[in-house]
Amino acid sequence: MGIRLGMITPSLNTVLEPVTYRLLSGLPDITAHFSRVRVTHISLDEESGDQFTAEPMIEAARLLMDAKVDSICWNGTSGGWLGVERDAALCAAISDAVGVPVTSATQAVTSLFREAGVTRFGLVTPYLKNVQQEIIAKYSDAGFECVGEAHLGRDDGFNYAAIADDT
Repeated sequence: MGIRLGMITPSLNTVLEPVTYRLLSGLPDITAHFSRVRVTHISLDEESGDQFTAEPMIEAARLLMDAKVDSICWNGTSGGWLGVERDAALCAAISDAVGVPVTSATQAVTSLFREAGVTRFGLVTPYLKNVQQEIIAKYSDAGFECVGEAHLGRDDGFNYAAIADDT
């Protein structure tokens, strides 16, 4: 029957599905199934932070379970500025609620860094300066030093997809 991957994505993300389909195009036994959570902007304000609580994520995961997915990935990067530990706790709460393994973009990056022995990294994002600074601080707390960074100063995630490749 193959492997069914569940993907939770921010509602404003228009990139994930097409990219995922391209990545999986040569793997006919793996399929991706998507659910969304409402995310309208990225900033450090309380309203933005409230978009990344467990309840809507668990509801999105439950919808994915109707498709009997084998695992779930939260494809947002909020763990970068909310903290690696908070992100891990979110993944654990979702997993406990639905009974399949759950990871996230942030967990994948930190796991890859650890497995590859990465201690220093460069960071390029479309985010606001204060969000970028918080990501750098949270990754530092997790043992990773940012040695170079660039950011575009944007908070409207829908338009991230419109950023030119040569920017």
